[in-house]
Amino acid sequence: MGDDLRKALIERLKPLFAQYDSYFQNFLSTGQRIDQGLQTNSEILSEIRHRFNNLSATVELVFEGVDVFDTEIKKTHELLKKSIENFKESVLISEKVSTDLNNIAEVLKKIQFSVRKLAEIIYNINFVSESIEVASRNAGITAFHAGREGRGFEVIAREMTGLVRNAQELTKVIPAISNELLKNIDELNQDLKKIQDVIVYLREIADKFLNINNELLSLVPYLENSIKDISNSASMQKELHIHLQKESDKLPGYVDDTYRIIRTTAITEMFLGAFFQHLNNVKNNLMIAEDDHNFYYIFNTIKQILDNEPKLEGEHEKFFSSALRKLEIHTSERLILQFVSEAKHLNEVVGVISDRIKSWTKTHNFANETLSRAKVFYQDISELLGSLNEKSNKLKELINRVDRPVQELKRITERSRLLGLYAGIESARSGKYAEPLSVVTNEIKTLSMRSSEFVGSIDLTVGEILKDINYLICCFTKTTEDVELGSDSLTLSMDAVAESSKVLDNLSALSQEMFTSTAEMVNQCGMLGEHHRIFDTEYHKISEYFSSYGAIIKSGEDLTKGMRTVINEFKKDISLITTRRNKIVLRATEDPITLDPAVKTDTTSHQVIEQVFTGLYTFDQLNHLIPGVALAFTVSEDGKIWDFNLKKGVKFHNGTEVQAKDIVHSLNKVKKGPNANFIEYLSEMVVIDPYHIRFVLKFPYVPFLANLACGVCDIVPSDFNPEKPVGCGPYKLVSYEKKKRIVLEAFDEFFDGKPPVDECVIEIIPDDKEAVELFKKGEISILNLTADMLQEFSQEDIYTGPVLSTQYLAINFSKKSPFFDLNVRKAMNQSIDRDYFCRTLLKGMAIPANGVYPPGLPGYNSNLQGYQYDLKKARDLMRQAGFGGGIPEEFVLDVRKGIDTLKRAEFIKDSFAKIGIHLQINPLPWEEFLNKTYSGNSILSLRGWVSDNGDPDNFVHTLFHSKNFGASGNTSFYADENLDKMIESARAEQIPRRRIELYQKIENFIVENALWIFISHGVDCYAVQKNIKGFMVDPFGLVRFRNLFCL
Repeated sequence: MGDDLRKALIERLKPLFAQYDSYFQNFLSTGQRIDQGLQTNSEILSEIRHRFNNLSATVELVFEGVDVFDTEIKKTHELLKKSIENFKESVLISEKVSTDLNNIAEVLKKIQFSVRKLAEIIYNINFVSESIEVASRNAGITAFHAGREGRGFEVIAREMTGLVRNAQELTKVIPAISNELLKNIDELNQDLKKIQDVIVYLREIADKFLNINNELLSLVPYLENSIKDISNSASMQKELHIHLQKESDKLPGYVDDTYRIIRTTAITEMFLGAFFQHLNNVKNNLMIAEDDHNFYYIFNTIKQILDNEPKLEGEHEKFFSSALRKLEIHTSERLILQFVSEAKHLNEVVGVISDRIKSWTKTHNFANETLSRAKVFYQDISELLGSLNEKSNKLKELINRVDRPVQELKRITERSRLLGLYAGIESARSGKYAEPLSVVTNEIKTLSMRSSEFVGSIDLTVGEILKDINYLICCFTKTTEDVELGSDSLTLSMDAVAESSKVLDNLSALSQEMFTSTAEMVNQCGMLGEHHRIFDTEYHKISEYFSSYGAIIKSGEDLTKGMRTVINEFKKDISLITTRRNKIVLRATEDPITLDPAVKTDTTSHQVIEQVFTGLYTFDQLNHLIPGVALAFTVSEDGKIWDFNLKKGVKFHNGTEVQAKDIVHSLNKVKKGPNANFIEYLSEMVVIDPYHIRFVLKFPYVPFLANLACGVCDIVPSDFNPEKPVGCGPYKLVSYEKKKRIVLEAFDEFFDGKPPVDECVIEIIPDDKEAVELFKKGEISILNLTADMLQEFSQEDIYTGPVLSTQYLAINFSKKSPFFDLNVRKAMNQSIDRDYFCRTLLKGMAIPANGVYPPGLPGYNSNLQGYQYDLKKARDLMRQAGFGGGIPEEFVLDVRKGIDTLKRAEFIKDSFAKIGIHLQINPLPWEEFLNKTYSGNSILSLRGWVSDNGDPDNFVHTLFHSKNFGASGNTSFYADENLDKMIESARAEQIPRRRIELYQKIENFIVENALWIFISHGVDCYAVQKNIKGFMVDPFGLVRFRNLFCL
């Protein structure tokens, strides 16, 4: 009867199960498509915002640029006028200098004439002197012949001859000076000619400069008009930008609508997914159940699951029956087209202006070069005037040299005149020679008078020359001052041109920037238009998926309704099936620390707690959430309010009903224990009615449901006693003999139906060899294998699977040690050959850890390199830390007692010794090990962590947040404000993709700072008796008895 009944039921259910599988995949894929659409639109929205920011910056740049252009053009205009004004002033001064030079030339002509006149006078003096010398000589001869009577005259004649000869010597000096004077005057005239030539060039330059500036000034009105055009266009763009911004500001609202959908679909997927996984797990067992006993219990479990199917009710039902609001982008498209048109016009105008400014700059540079040449000419004039002034002073020196001989000549001529008088007296005394001497005497007198007149002329001429030279020097001084004024005016003109050049350079750069910006405007607008269209397309796709989502859910409800119909048809017949008693034995190495879910922190305790207790939700063997005592739940739009409806009639093992108040009691216990961090974000619990509880969170916390399912939050009655634990799980505790065994009995009134296995025994057997022997005898059903035990079994008898765990060496940062040095911690990491450790020491039962997260955990980064084995680099790092010769002191490494653990510890000890770090291994019993590490008394400890909820937050918040020192998880006692903030930010993030990015960033921080010595991620191996079915390696390292059955 049993076989036929099973076949008939399976034949009816199989197509419904297949359809339900297909429905659920369609349900998930539709949700994924909505999520992908959201992700696309979120990215597009970010791009749109980015483009808008760029566009806004460009619009502002152009708008500000217009004001700058206007200001700078006016500034350039003023500078040009200033330059022209100063240049004209310089030109006027140069004309004045030209006039001065003409006057100087006249003065030089006058001096030149006077010098020539002086030469003529000297010639006459020499002629007279020669005549006086002849007369004196003749008189001397006559006086000699006169004898005694002519002796006085002879003396006079002789003195006169001497005076004449002295005068002749003096007159030789003055012509030489005159010649030198004339030579210098010629040089002065030549320099004057140079200056006059320079001034002619200056006039030519002035004409060029003024023409250039007039050309530049003529551009100003054109540029001013162009600026007005740009200003009008920029104002239009700014107005369009404001309208376009308003339209684009509506887009986040549509994204928010999509987020609302995603949040609701995510919650829907959570409870429908949990239902599907639960049904699927049991369905798979039903298909392979070959005997009446297992078929009976599995059938009842499926019936219970179907009877507790969650329904879309209230707001969820309304939500999926509504439609998304219509997205309208035509206005945006029209505005973008207008914006593009204005941007193109603006680009053209700015392009023309840019070209004009380039041309203006070239002309301006020519004007600057012209002024530079004028400046050089002024410098030449100044130098020549300086030379003229020096030569004038030299003229003065030369004319002053004439004074001494002139004064001597004056003396000689005066003496000659006196001698002439004496000669007349003596000639009268000469008797018969008186007449001839009288003739000579008169001649000498006449010649002396003429000589005196010539000497007097020399004096006057020299005086005139000196006066003219002094006037000439004054002229040069004044002209030099005029030249300096002209040069100063020219310098001011050049300064104005130089400043104008800077302004033009700025204008050129600004116009080029505006030209580039306006071209970029066109590009940005094009991209904006494209992004708006993509956003529109994706939004309409999301709308279509959303429309079909409710229908898909309804089809799933129809399928489960069909399953219930079939189940009810077979219910009566299957109830007649007789059952038998069976048992499963699991080996444990030690006693659990506690049987109180609220305070459990170790896997050994969790193994027992998992069987006896359950929460609102729980996990299956593949890390999927499945319903516990919760029937359904809803979540508020902001993600902070969670409402749970409970299944009615759920019983504790003592027969009392599970109600909302028991959940409040259980979670309050958690708040007071080491696991408070699991619900620290929970601000309020409200009992709405006995079967309805509301949780209010401080912030939206994505893994809240997973935390409720992780065992810590399992439900206990208000009179809970951990010595005699009572839960509402699939098994109740019958007996517990410490260091021997724990006996569990299937709970008849379990809400999902009594499990197929009646009795589950956990035998506490510390010795591995004894455990292997008992397994081989069939006295142990399931045996968790160590690396050394693998060789005892054939590969086909071993179940292998990854565990969400990590093994690491913890450093106590609350104790001062050399391990505070980052280089030391990096060296420790690089001294570990993880590949060898996992492959050889653990015989493949682990994979090397490059970071915190194990494979299979959301957030696992396969590209993370971590610390590769490199002994040379490790030693270099030790040298950098100042420990090239090793660390002299020895450090205690605390480990859990056990052969396998000791082998691992020895490997680590040997590895560290190679870089000069020496350890003393300290094996401790499990409870003692935990107490020492929790209390912060351990400096180094070899630890492991198995995920409680399958979420990265359970790793980094538990093990690294400063709130969780000690038993709460952070046995490194590491505290960093920035890391705390990063963790808190990741916890509050609701968008899955961003959330994962944040947790990966946290992991990078932990790895970069080498906060652990990363070792391995676990792989669990089990030997399982062939009559045990439904077994899978659990990623949490547990064996869940409710999923097993015996043949």
